[in-house]
Amino acid sequence: MPNPIRYDFDPTGELSEMGAVWFIAYTYYMSVDENELRWKNARTWNHREQLYRAMLMNPQKFGLYLHNIRNMKLEKRKNSLGIPYDELVEMQKKI
Repeated sequence: MPNPIRYDFDPTGELSEMGAVWFIAYTYYMSVDENELRWKNARTWNHREQLYRAMLMNPQKFGLYLHNIRNMKLEKRKNSLGIPYDELVEMQKKI
């Protein structure tokens, strides 16, 4: 299994642990479309959801992550959630 991507704006490694694609999919589910459930395709979605909810307890940190995720260039590669690249980019724009 490849090492997770490390993000400069994530000194604690929380985002690296949950993954940017998962963060986008879950944020999209929480804020745009509650029928979007592909974030559950991750084997460890329970743990990732706990990390995400813990991030919400620190609005400043969450805002920083959200800002950086919205502005990051996504790589055109297959992701474990099965979300096509073009769809993922559209989700990223809407969160």
